[in-house]
Amino acid sequence: MKVQLARITRSRKGHPIRAEQLVEGETIAIGRGAQCAIHLSDPRVAFEHASLFASEGAGRIAGVGGAALTIDGRQAGDLVLTPGVRFEIGPYQFVVEEPPPGADAALACELVRPLPDSASELSAHSTMGLEAAGLGKRGPAWTLFILVAVVFLGLPILNATIPVLRALTADMKVSPDVVWSPGPLASGHQWLSFDCGACHQTPFRRVRDVACVSCHEKVPGHVHAPALQKELFGGTRCAQCHFDHRGADEPIRADAGVCMPCHADIKRTYAQTRLDNVTDFATAHPEFRLVATMNDDASTFDLPEYIHSRLQPQIRSHRALQGRVVSGRNVTLQIEW
Repeated sequence: MKVQLARITRSRKGHPIRAEQLVEGETIAIGRGAQCAIHLSDPRVAFEHASLFASEGAGRIAGVGGAALTIDGRQAGDLVLTPGVRFEIGPYQFVVEEPPPGADAALACELVRPLPDSASELSAHSTMGLEAAGLGKRGPAWTLFILVAVVFLGLPILNATIPVLRALTADMKVSPDVVWSPGPLASGHQWLSFDCGACHQTPFRRVRDVACVSCHEKVPGHVHAPALQKELFGGTRCAQCHFDHRGADEPIRADAGVCMPCHADIKRTYAQTRLDNVTDFATAHPEFRLVATMNDDASTFDLPEYIHSRLQPQIRSHRALQGRVVSGRNVTLQIEW
């Protein structure tokens, strides 16, 4: 039996390329084995998958050892090679063509379902993702989100709003209130570091003046006369001039922005004042003078350097008064200009 075999491959543009050969034999084996006259190298083909032979004046093909042929999606054991018939052996498609002169049959063979050969396709088939292993990203992400929300938001909120819980956590080395703290307290307030409620009496509300005055009621205001202090600063919050959680330095604003609105034209603020206008600390500030007064509670403080340098001559002249106790009452040096 003589069979004209055309092997078809495709160009990059998809055009068919035919390579023809004449195969002869009483029985022609088709398969992956080296002994097969029509060799199909794909591993999905059996070593000897089918055989061609002549029977009753016609060419026929039959499966070997239980291997089947696929015809229009159906499996069959054998078939007659009639021109126009299509059948498949594994991933190869065969088309029966009109035989040329001198041949008993003609077949065209094309690999229509090749194995993937690109790295991406191989990786897609050989790599197991987290989802396939039951370890998707979404579950751990939500778990971590909920954990962070509970530890750093839920617990501090409960601690801030439930007095009993706040009392239980007050002595902890690391209190839940730490997550709210924007920075260290001033040195004079360090003893309140673990008692946020002393100043922040209402959770999630700004500090009220009553919280400041409860400790500092004997500390004089910006103006020593209480009535005048209330008249001039009655609508001013303590926190407008006193900032905390900014380090160990005293929480008192000393910048021009807080002083100049009043002191640049001081008589507009208080017509009876004897003070002169101050428009700049460094270049337009009157000379300082010291006034010694007696009181029951003399607060001590450090002078800023720019004031200290101006006061050195006068401080030396009043050195005898510094730290002196007269009739159990402290001497306070008050700065005026």
